[in-house]
Amino acid sequence: MAQPEIEKLSLKEIYTSDKRGSDETGDGSEDKPFKTILQAMRHAGKEPFPTIYVDAKEERKVYEVAAKSQLKKIQKIWVRENYKAADKAKAEEDSNDKRQQNMEEAKKIVIKEDPSLPKAKVVKIYETENNRGTRICVRGWVHRLRRQGKSLMFLTLRDGTGYLQCVLNGLLCQTYNALVLSPESSVTLYGKLEVVPEGKTAPGGHELSADYWELVGLAPPGGAESILNEEALPDVQLDNRHIMIRGENTSKVLRARALVTKAFRDHFASRHYTEVCPPTLVQTQCEGGSTLFKFSYFGEQAYLTQSSQLYLETCLPALGDVYCIAQSYRAELEQAYLTQSSQLYLETCLPALGDVYCIAQSYRAEQSRTRRHLAEYSHVEAECPFISFTDLLDRLEDLVVDVVERVLASEEGKALVHDLNPNFKRFKLRSIKIGSASRLLTQVKLLRYISHVEAECPFISFTELLGRLEELVVDVVGRVLASDEGRALLHHLNHNFKLLGRLEELVVDVAGRVLASDEGRALLHHLNHNFKKPERPFKRMAYTEALDWLKTNNVTKEDGSFYEFGDDIPEMPERKMTDAIGVPILLCKFPAEIKSFYMPRCADDRRLTESVDVLVPGVGEVVGGSMRIWDHKELMDGYKREGIDPTPYYWYTDQRKFGSVPHGGYGLGLERFLCWLLDRHHIRDVCLYPRFLERCTP
Repeated sequence: MAQPEIEKLSLKEIYTSDKRGSDETGDGSEDKPFKTILQAMRHAGKEPFPTIYVDAKEERKVYEVAAKSQLKKIQKIWVRENYKAADKAKAEEDSNDKRQQNMEEAKKIVIKEDPSLPKAKVVKIYETENNRGTRICVRGWVHRLRRQGKSLMFLTLRDGTGYLQCVLNGLLCQTYNALVLSPESSVTLYGKLEVVPEGKTAPGGHELSADYWELVGLAPPGGAESILNEEALPDVQLDNRHIMIRGENTSKVLRARALVTKAFRDHFASRHYTEVCPPTLVQTQCEGGSTLFKFSYFGEQAYLTQSSQLYLETCLPALGDVYCIAQSYRAELEQAYLTQSSQLYLETCLPALGDVYCIAQSYRAEQSRTRRHLAEYSHVEAECPFISFTDLLDRLEDLVVDVVERVLASEEGKALVHDLNPNFKRFKLRSIKIGSASRLLTQVKLLRYISHVEAECPFISFTELLGRLEELVVDVVGRVLASDEGRALLHHLNHNFKLLGRLEELVVDVAGRVLASDEGRALLHHLNHNFKKPERPFKRMAYTEALDWLKTNNVTKEDGSFYEFGDDIPEMPERKMTDAIGVPILLCKFPAEIKSFYMPRCADDRRLTESVDVLVPGVGEVVGGSMRIWDHKELMDGYKREGIDPTPYYWYTDQRKFGSVPHGGYGLGLERFLCWLLDRHHIRDVCLYPRFLERCTP
């Protein structure tokens, strides 16, 4: 029946059928009747009702007009429903009016930080125990929220390093921001940290009595539960995994994964295995062709690796015992892409884990065959919440200096660098002054999806192999359980876990910092005699200053013209400048037109972005970083400007809705970093099996 006919019908007659009808899917037509008379009256909406038909009592008829007595009885129910609905609507209207009035009154309440109070010490939650009795400033996301009357509010704050109970009272609870505050909003709180009264409990045994607070990013009403809850179907949970990882259990699994990964690395290091980085782009199979991911590699047939075993075996004569922790792939490939960067996914981890990093493979299908370019490379990436652009520059500087110092702190590392770079000069290690540096290894979480932990060992028997496997499992578990965090996480996630019998024989050490060993110092001293340790502070140069330097030093384009504002400075002139200056450079604030959609504009010059490249002599760019847009509208404008459909980026955009905060990050090319440190001219020299244009073997 056509829609106009149904609408016409609904004005004159409505059909119901207890046998064949449905109040949910019916439309009141003869073919699709409602199930009940009450639903027919609801559909009509007002009196007088159209003729209502019900199932006929006579066998030869399908419908008959409903009896008046039957209609009268049900009409009373319909009238009561209408009265209740009207009363409910009136109550909701009054409630909304009152709430709106309260909101308007709340907007008049302004709170300010008391200047007479001691300056607050900025800390992360894991540092709070050592700051009891001190006025502190903490930043994070509202994990739980409970209001008690108009003048008392309890928050559980989460920053990725722990949880903290915070108490707000008086005017702090009565501002407009306090009334609209919801879980997953991001906030900054100031106050004194005090031990909870006897008989009370709170995370860490203390709570923050707030004297001032600020809303950073507001989440939708209801927080994460507005799109996700524990009863959600698995597919819904997976679609919203970026929100789900903020939960306690899921974030604990990620922390446990990081601990276990570190334990594997520590185990192998303590047994003198060498970690290698095999290629994931291959032209061979290992486990059978039916489960290979196939793709076109610059016009040639290639695959994503199923296992690194074959490549590990080739390393045995050179390095002895070897292992890798890398991605492996099984299944049929649908339309998908090899990642260019893990940045967007790392950003989703900030509300769950705080500072995060990964060391993973990234892929670029550039038609380039230079000494700096690879089709597959090791990418060191990190993202950090609640930082400014200046903080980002400081962290990049600290990263480069601290990693070099750790390498050269070991005899093996020093010897390797000296051998590869003959002009290496001895130096004294300086203490690390930047506060974040001491937390690089203890608080930054390693996030890498690990499919395969693989190892190959020469000159062993099957019995010895079984022994090593047993030792691996026992030792890794022991290393996890040797830390307080590991024991707590494992106990939370697996109450029934039983200790393995040989745990009492384990000797837990700190061999994970390979580069701090004597062997590490010796190797680097041997490999790079010419290496000059970078000194802080790094030279900071704006993009516009770089253009001036190129012009002053007569560095031009191929056609003889100078580089102008808006030009992307290519590799060669960039390297000429860096080599001439002779020290690491933080090249900052590039034009928006040559940078990515997620980079924010500079407040003092909207043509520029808060972006940075780290340039080092002999190589050029080794790190690229920026602040990330944290305003929803600005991000949507970025998609539009670049012609990007935001639909598949919903999980990334949601980060700007659920407690957005200022944040930034960077990506470091490990191979380029090694070229600089070890004085290697070509990037292929620091790869196990390099991949680049026209090279996908062996």
